[in-house]
Amino acid sequence: HLSDEKISKIKKIADEFFEKWSNFILKEAECHLDDGNAISTETVGVRKNCRGAIALLQSFIDFNIQVPTINRKCLELYNYWCDDLYVMKEFGLMNEVIIGGINVADRMTRYTEKGICHHPDNQVLSSFFLNIGYANDRLIELENYNETEYPAHIINNKYQSILYKISEVIENYFKSLEWNPKNNNTKQLFESCLEKSIFQTIIVNTMYFEKDNCQNALFILDKFAEFQKQMENRFHVNDLMQYYDSIRRRTRTYLSDTYFKLAIKNQEIKVNDIAYQCSLESLEYTDEPNDINRVICLIRDCFIGSGFDLLK
Repeated sequence: HLSDEKISKIKKIADEFFEKWSNFILKEAECHLDDGNAISTETVGVRKNCRGAIALLQSFIDFNIQVPTINRKCLELYNYWCDDLYVMKEFGLMNEVIIGGINVADRMTRYTEKGICHHPDNQVLSSFFLNIGYANDRLIELENYNETEYPAHIINNKYQSILYKISEVIENYFKSLEWNPKNNNTKQLFESCLEKSIFQTIIVNTMYFEKDNCQNALFILDKFAEFQKQMENRFHVNDLMQYYDSIRRRTRTYLSDTYFKLAIKNQEIKVNDIAYQCSLESLEYTDEPNDINRVICLIRDCFIGSGFDLLK
């Protein structure tokens, strides 16, 4: 049996060798970054050979040995590469590049403690999730629909798909702040992303209202209301309501006004049960006395139209 002293010496030699090996890999990666021939083959505007350096670091990482400095350097290079692509507005390429770093980020999350803003690992992880969110954020394209080109069920599915993509972007922004709560770049992106959900809802429902398609207009409005409740809860849980307040106010105003508009349309065509439901939804999203009064009057009219006057 080896003595404790010999085991300690062997461990020391192994640690020293491993440290030298790790440092050698990091130096080689730096050399790869400045490979002019490789840089010349990259997209114009990419300043370093991040692709080659990442490939070298990844070959080491694939041995499944956790070396925080190598993991961090690899993820830093993904972020650096994305910075160049961001400047060139190459958001499709940016998305393709950043996806490659998910495995490395996953490794880092296993030993990094959330919320320690000053730690380099936290800052790299925060920037990484910001880049994932932002790349996908910029790839979300709002659609103008024409009901003669697409049947309603396809329009509705496309609409729900956009809401899902927005929620995925927001989720990555939340992850960014979990690792570094002081990442102000991330905080500034919430509102612009959530605005897309409002704009897309307005586009779709304007088309449905023009076609007097109350059924599908109500479907879209219900999905939008459900989405916004999920978002509000998510921001509340993460103690970030200050970044949602502006969107929340605009959303509640839109939902109240549009549910009321749907209530009127359904009352006009004598569908009083739907008109009543829409009136209640409109009431839920407003605190304005004038809005409350108009909704109460409409609810009474719905009962009268159904042969009841319960508000006498």
